[in-house]
Amino acid sequence: MGPADAIVPAASAPGRSRRVWCYGLLAAVWIGLDAWLLPALVSDAATLAVARPASNLLFVVVSLLLLLKWLPGTAARQRPVDEPAHALAPSARDERAPDELRRLLERIEDGVVALDSQWVYTYLNSQAARMLGRDSPQDLIGRHIWTEFPDGVGQPFHLAYEQAMSSQKPVTVEEHSARWERWFENRIFPSTDGLTIYFTDITARKRAELVLQDRERDFRLLAEQVPAIIYRATLDGHGTTLYVNQRIAVFGTTPEQWLADRSNWRRVMHPDDIPRVLAEMADGLAQGDEVHTEFRMRDAEGHWRHFSDTACRVQPDNGGAPFLQGVTMDVTKQVRTMQALRETEAYRRSLFERLSDGVLLFDGEMRILDANPRLLAMFGRTRDELLRLRVHDLLHTSEHERLQRSLPEMGSLQPHLAEWDHVAADGRRFPVEVSAGPLADDRYLAVLRDITARRRIEGTLMAYQIELSELTQRLLLQEQQTTRRIAQSLHDRLGQTLAAARLNLDAAIAGQRASMPPQVQMQCGRISGLLDQAVQEVRLVLADLRPPLLEEQGLAAALDNEIGGRAPAALDVDVLLEAATDTPPLRWPADVEYGAFMIAREAIANACQHARAVLIRVVVEGDERRLELDVVDDGIGIAEPVMQGRPGHLGIVGMRERAIAIGGRLVVDRDPAGGTRVQLRWELQG
Repeated sequence: MGPADAIVPAASAPGRSRRVWCYGLLAAVWIGLDAWLLPALVSDAATLAVARPASNLLFVVVSLLLLLKWLPGTAARQRPVDEPAHALAPSARDERAPDELRRLLERIEDGVVALDSQWVYTYLNSQAARMLGRDSPQDLIGRHIWTEFPDGVGQPFHLAYEQAMSSQKPVTVEEHSARWERWFENRIFPSTDGLTIYFTDITARKRAELVLQDRERDFRLLAEQVPAIIYRATLDGHGTTLYVNQRIAVFGTTPEQWLADRSNWRRVMHPDDIPRVLAEMADGLAQGDEVHTEFRMRDAEGHWRHFSDTACRVQPDNGGAPFLQGVTMDVTKQVRTMQALRETEAYRRSLFERLSDGVLLFDGEMRILDANPRLLAMFGRTRDELLRLRVHDLLHTSEHERLQRSLPEMGSLQPHLAEWDHVAADGRRFPVEVSAGPLADDRYLAVLRDITARRRIEGTLMAYQIELSELTQRLLLQEQQTTRRIAQSLHDRLGQTLAAARLNLDAAIAGQRASMPPQVQMQCGRISGLLDQAVQEVRLVLADLRPPLLEEQGLAAALDNEIGGRAPAALDVDVLLEAATDTPPLRWPADVEYGAFMIAREAIANACQHARAVLIRVVVEGDERRLELDVVDDGIGIAEPVMQGRPGHLGIVGMRERAIAIGGRLVVDRDPAGGTRVQLRWELQG
């Protein structure tokens, strides 16, 4: 028995023909709609792959309803009860099927198969034969299904068959054919003597579903690795959570617990943020855009944390209901950092406003961008007036050319520090110390300090220093003159008197030695020794007051004589003189040589007495216009208070005054190699 016997009604030939023609017209219209109208309405390939099988299924259902209504009882009237379906010849069964219906079944995309109660094929359309791997339906008609499936049909199909036969109701089942690597959707329609199967190749749909399943699996694997809360929720107005990853544990719950309670998010979100977040979500989704929002939520420990959420509407590829998908990131640290930055900026602004120095912000084109109140007061201008000016408008006209030369220096990373003459709004010219440097974005910051009072003090101090220098020079000149007079007096008077007394005593002793008592001779000898000692002491005083060889042979010879005549207590320290041995010797002005000699003598004495030095080097270099004197020791180094002139230690102060008196510069510092270095530098001016 074939499908023609099951679907052709036992009615009169004219009535049956009209019904067949109506059915054919309906099928033609349906096929046309499916072939041309459906692709025009649905442009998405994935959606079309789902819509086309659905259209075919609907056509089959409509066809079955019409066939069941039009052809009741046909099989019983057309075939004897004792005649088995597989006994009919295929050609005879084909002749019973109307040509119109056969052509209609050949056109549909679904496979149609009729089996009798013994599971023997009684009818197949060409599409079914191709799905079963045959070239023609005739290759299967009359053959038992187990000849095609020697291992038996699949378990799902077998169960569906038994269910359909027992209930005599249609059953739908999906089955995978490992033989052809395809999926089929089987719709089984039972009858008393067999069944009709409509099956659709749903391989494309199943593969699409598998792709979606793989994507979903990959999505969930990735979502569990992302350091953020990944979620999906419905768009039905309730916001029911469909999926959430393990990061939801920050709220002290598991994904399963969170999904079980749709009010979880209201429970943990800050009440003040809920209305705003709902409004932003609704507005953003209505416009079809991504929704960005921030809110606070309470974590498992009861602390309020800040979160940033980005969500969008997602339409599944399988045509399912759209849903909301979002990423929620904990931005508490960022929010607190930004809050700290704002507080820092507020503090900086407060400091900017309260600084006692003027602060000026300008760009690379010298346009003024900002200024603090102190700078406004310094120039006597309002903020609006200042912002309309450029930097050179604040400078005196004599400084404009210098400003152009200084721009490269200001643009470097090194801070620029210089003094400039500025002009106030009332035309007053005043000096300003400027410290400027670059900022980001081609901007510069300058700190301005009015140094009018400092200039006045510096001028006064300079005048005092000039007066002090002149006084020091007069004192040193007076010292030299006094020293020269004392030395002359000691040499010409006291020295000559002592020498004469010694000569007279020696003459008296020589003339009266024979008549002198021994006691007198002894007394005269002691007096002679005292006179010799007095003469030596006078010579030592003269050496201190008038350095030997200084006037006759110069500084180097005098220092050499000074070093050679050191006191015995200082002989355990080696003193080396490093000086040129030119002939004639290099000479400098008398006051310069005298000052340098006295400085060197003081430095050597200090090193011998206080530095615990083993070696002292005295270096004399220069030419007719320049003198360089260095006294370097390898001792313990000079203490900072002594170097600054601590009370009770006036040696360095005296050396500095002598250097100032001759127009030189004295530097006392610790030597990098250890010990102390005393440096005198003098140059002839003009």
